[in-house]
Amino acid sequence: MAGVFHQCGQSICKRTRDEMDDRARIIAHALAEQCCKYTILCQEKIRAKYLRTNLEPNLVNKRNL
Repeated sequence: MAGVFHQCGQSICKRTRDEMDDRARIIAHALAEQCCKYTILCQEKIRAKYLRTNLEPNLVNKRNL
């Protein structure tokens, strides 16, 4: 599976990539590009944004995130 990368070269963690569907992958890629344009944020913040906006709350709670 192709990874999702920041323009600066950092990749979103493999576990998160594997859980993403195509739509979520596009969103994460756009967030990564925006992140690198305006401020350098670590991939964990992008991962957290993905989890908050794309996974069901009960799934997130089960993982204690």
